[in-house]
Amino acid sequence: MKVINMEYRQAIETDIPEIVQKRIQFLHEYHQGLSERYLGQLIPKLQAYFEKHLNKNMMAYIAADETARVCSVALLLVLEKPPRPAFMNGRTGLILNVYTEPEFRRFGMGKRLMEMLLCDARSMELDYVELTATADGYPLYQQLGFHEEIPETVPMKLRLRTEDI
Repeated sequence: MKVINMEYRQAIETDIPEIVQKRIQFLHEYHQGLSERYLGQLIPKLQAYFEKHLNKNMMAYIAADETARVCSVALLLVLEKPPRPAFMNGRTGLILNVYTEPEFRRFGMGKRLMEMLLCDARSMELDYVELTATADGYPLYQQLGFHEEIPETVPMKLRLRTEDI
């Protein structure tokens, strides 16, 4: 296996443009393309979101090469809800946008970022973390101890805004 020297760390404010770019790449792959109109609206909104939330209730974990190029990212959104028996501390985590650029996949970057993220989630005393797995990410998440959960309730959504992707 090829040796790749990467710096693994929690993102800081100066990393926001790279995090936005990785989010765009993730969404582009996930949706099999994004319209220019949609991108024009999305990029400034992502920039503003990360400026407001990074290292407050949104943690970003990155792998960067020797040129400081971010090659892999994982996001943890910390949510606070009224406590109940399923989450007595009232704090849970939602994992988003675990993404590695295609040429850097299969080198363990996503796994290492996830391990960092989960370590921090434990130290924050989150009751649990959850995610929605893509087919590519599913084996990694299983290896890390995630399991499919059958909801006791029926997930429902009311879309208040509709826009073409």
